[in-house]
Amino acid sequence: MSREQEALDRWREEMGKAARGTAGWSDTLAAASDARVETLLLTSGAPARTGRRCRQCGRAAADDGTCPLDGTPMEEHDAADLAIHQTLAHGGTVLSVNGDLLGGEGVGALLRF
Repeated sequence: MSREQEALDRWREEMGKAARGTAGWSDTLAAASDARVETLLLTSGAPARTGRRCRQCGRAAADDGTCPLDGTPMEEHDAADLAIHQTLAHGGTVLSVNGDLLGGEGVGALLRF
C-alpha cells in the first residue's frame, strides 16, 4: 500500500471516529497554528483559497477578522502556503494526495492530539 493510500485510510478512520483528523480550511489552519498537525493532506489541483495570517503572532485562519489570540487584524495570504508553513514549522509533514479530498475544499490533516 502506498504512503498516500495509508494516510487517506487513516484520515477516513479518524474522521469517522470524530477523533484526530480535520477537514476543510478552518479546522485545518487552526490545528496547524496550534502545532497539532502530524500530516497535512492537500489535494493536488485543488482550487486556490485565500487565508489570513496575524501580523503579530503568525496565527493562520480561514476567515477574515482579527486574530483570536491578540486582536491584531489578519492579512491575506495563500491558505495552502499558510498551512504548509505552519505544519513544517511545527515538525509536521505535508502529503499531496490525488482525488477529491474533503468534498472540494482539498485540505485535511491527521492530528497529533
